[in-house]
Amino acid sequence: TTYASSFMLYHISRCSAVQEKLFAEARALLPATDTPITPATLRQAGYLKAVIKESFRMNPIAVGVGRVLLSDIVLSGYN
Repeated sequence: TTYASSFMLYHISRCSAVQEKLFAEARALLPATDTPITPATLRQAGYLKAVIKESFRMNPIAVGVGRVLLSDIVLSGYN
């Protein structure tokens, strides 16, 4: 989702060490500029997977989809 992707890019942008590790992993898995990205390549991208999981842990998608009501309501006796 846009929410998850935005926060992941934000967290990556804040840490140059993470950027360097991701770049090194990408260069190792994709040695030439025309090397295709395949499912097998993505399965080997362990650090990328860890970064994605950590970003989801820090900013879970479910938290970002909440709604704020304009006025209070009573639902099953609870206000």
